[in-house]
Amino acid sequence: MSKIALLPLCVALILSGSAYANNVIRVNAPISEAETHWEPTEPGYSEWEATSLMYGCTGATPSTDAYVQGQSFRQTKTGCSQDFERTRYPQDINTVTGKLRPHGAGTVESKTESGLSYQVDALGSRIESEIIYGAGAGTRGGSGRFAGIYARKGELDIGTLQMTAAGDRVLAYMYRNNASTICQFRFGTTGPEGWITGGGNTKPSMVTNVKQYTKAELYLADGTKYGTYAFGNASSSSEGGSIRTTNVPCAAIDAFYANTSYFIKVVLLQ
Repeated sequence: MSKIALLPLCVALILSGSAYANNVIRVNAPISEAETHWEPTEPGYSEWEATSLMYGCTGATPSTDAYVQGQSFRQTKTGCSQDFERTRYPQDINTVTGKLRPHGAGTVESKTESGLSYQVDALGSRIESEIIYGAGAGTRGGSGRFAGIYARKGELDIGTLQMTAAGDRVLAYMYRNNASTICQFRFGTTGPEGWITGGGNTKPSMVTNVKQYTKAELYLADGTKYGTYAFGNASSSSEGGSIRTTNVPCAAIDAFYANTSYFIKVVLLQ
């Protein structure tokens, strides 16, 4: 081979920095792939992902009984829990380039977060029954007195509850025992004879209906709500009906006894 033919090759090797005096050509491996440049580093993590719906909620506002039955509204569930998972995987770092690579199998970590909240569509559950004032104040024996009677008569709906017998009444009245400070608001059903004269023949279904109501709201003549009162357990009355009773301030009964327009309406809540 002539010297002229070798000249271009020599020039190229000199420029590339890979030609040596002993005519050995060396090819270097890429720096970033050298195993000596990889070493363990902090593990990597995937994002936390929910593995369950929210559950175990301890609160819901507003409550369903804040809205009339069937009315839709947005409700916030609070105090909820939810399960999450993520993957923890070991990794190496290239000390030259800073590049990361996974090393070995990953492991799954779990956690449960609490105190969470979310919103849902909800429907109202409150069943309202209004009992409008229907009779004047009266007395009953010597130890107690009715401070007014509210009544609904005949075949009509009480909320979504149908009265089953013509003449049956749904009554609400104020009662005070004159010999003590027992002051009560009472609600229940009776037959055509009424509580006052006895001899009621309330149908069993009406007794069941009465037991479904848990609270009563009393409204003043100007439409202002006087208060909300929770009934005790329902019990059968001596007149054949079923009554529910709750204590109220004696001042309210005295005011109503003196002026039967003091309270204008009772709203029963289920």
